[in-house]
Amino acid sequence: VQTCALPIYIQYINETLKDWSFERLGVLEQAILLMACSELDHQTASAAIIIDEAVRLAKDYCDDEAYRLINGVLDRI
Repeated sequence: VQTCALPIYIQYINETLKDWSFERLGVLEQAILLMACSELDHQTASAAIIIDEAVRLAKDYCDDEAYRLINGVLDRI
């Protein structure tokens, strides 16, 4: 039986954000971070590829500076 890892991913993200929280992020930023955490956890590709893809998605679909947050969080996780 596989359990849902979302609470664990959210905890990692919150610990990385420090003065911010996962709940305060936009829905797209949340989705990108959760997707990347899952891919990192399941090692679907190298960490560099996963982070690059998450940053590209943030650049394409999020606010202008969101990619920096995504990159910073994933780099520390």
